[in-house]
Parts: sequence; C-alpha cells; structure tokens
Amino acid sequence: MGQDSNLKTSKNLVLAGGASGIGFELLSRLLSERHQVAVITRTESQLNEIKNNFPSNNLKVFIANLSSQSDILKIVKKIMEEFPKVDILFNNAGVMLGKTIKSNQGNEMHYEVNTLAPYLLTLQLKSALAQSSDPLVLNTSTDGLQYASNINVRDVVTPREKQGTLTLYLNSKLASMLLLNHLSEQLKVRVINASPGGNKTKLSKGDGMAIWMKPLVMLLYKNPDHGAKLLYQAAFDQQNLSKIQIYLQNNLEQKLRCSITEEQIQELLSGIKISLNNG
Repeated sequence: MGQDSNLKTSKNLVLAGGASGIGFELLSRLLSERHQVAVITRTESQLNEIKNNFPSNNLKVFIANLSSQSDILKIVKKIMEEFPKVDILFNNAGVMLGKTIKSNQGNEMHYEVNTLAPYLLTLQLKSALAQSSDPLVLNTSTDGLQYASNINVRDVVTPREKQGTLTLYLNSKLASMLLLNHLSEQLKVRVINASPGGNKTKLSKGDGMAIWMKPLVMLLYKNPDHGAKLLYQAAFDQQNLSKIQIYLQNNLEQKLRCSITEEQIQELLSGIKISLNNG
C-alpha cells in the first residue's frame, strides 16, 4: 500500500507555524489533500497572507504569540470550538535568534518557544486529541540529536552567558523531543520527532545562524518544500503508523542515546508560569 492510501479520509489538523518556509509548504500539501487545517500564526498580516494564498473552506487561521503562555491557552480554547477532535498536531513553530531575549514569562526565548510552547499546545489539546482514533503529535526537530548522550537541563532553563545561539537552539530542540516523548505516555498519543533537514528559510538565513554557516546554507540547503515533504511523510507514511516516540532524520529512524529523568522533567516545566487546564 502506498502512502496515499492513508489520505482517503479527511483529518482535522492543527499546524503551529504555517506562515512561511516549511510550514507554508506543508500547509499547501495538507490542503491539497482536503484535510481540515487550523493554522496558528503570529500576526494579522500573516493571517491575511495565508488566507490570500489559500482561499479554502477547509482552512481556519488563528493569531497567537507562542512565546506567551496565556496566548496559547486562549488560542487552544478557540481552536477546540472549531475542532472538537484533532487527529494530528504539527508543532512546527520555532526560533533561532541572534541574541538573548526573554519572554513575557522571563524565560530565555529558545526555551520558551522551542521547548515549552509545543509541550503546552500538546497538553492543552489533549481532550481534542483524545477524540481521535489515532492521535499524533508531529514535532519538528533538527538534525544530529542522535549524537547527544545527555542533556544539561540547567543550560536550557537558565543558559550560561555567551552560550552560542546554535547551542541554545539544539538544547531547546533536544529538550522538546524528550518532553514530548514523556508526555506521549501520559496522554496516550503517538509522538514522532522529525527533522526537515537543512532548508533555506527565514530561520536558517536569519541572525541566529552562525556567520560561517551562511555560505553553506546558500550552497547546500534545500528549498522549503523539501522539509515540508519530509514532515508530511513522517506524519502519513504507512511505515510510521504503528510507531511512537521515534526520531526521524531524512525520513530514517535514528536511535536516541539521551534520556530524561523525572527530576529533569520537573526542572524543564518550572518555566510554565500559568495555571493549566488539565481537565
């Protein structure tokens, strides 16, 4: 059976980060298959751009700042009013910044957006995910995480001064993968962590990318539809339908060496500053 055999039934999908780059290309693929898609974007102009490019009745667009924990709770409530059932959550939003910035909650921004926001979105959508017969959380990861043998949670939560952007980014992505794998057991949802590989996006061409990497980005990185294809395959390929808590790089499963303790989980979650609805 080919991968298209799983696409005959329209699914309810939530996509965080669909305004540009990989997310924009992924949104195009999902709508072409006539899925119902709720997109979370950050600004009114991004909302208008998405609607102008995709005049589809299957599309709902919501505005939220994913670095604001209260915004996440508000937007999840609105999404569930439209989609009482969610089959797949695509946690695709992320940042790689050129300087240290704090969120409204006082957290370092890579930690806030790349680690805590996917966790909060997944946790707060749990009742909608529970309505699906096969709920899936597809977490956009990054290359190379199979080489990490441990995680220094303190460097994620309270980074040392002059810690490099790439280190902040990789640590936050590793923490996100480990947290969501843990959450999958609690919520009984499948989690797939998939790297889209190197793509020419605002993130890879922005200030957060090391100067020495920028020529490599232009020479070796691919167009965003490449990353979108990998994320799409990760979510829908038949070979992944029975798998849980896996990490894919170039659509190939990689063995993780890193694990996380309960104490480390609680330290990572210490950055959540709001009262959560766990009902």
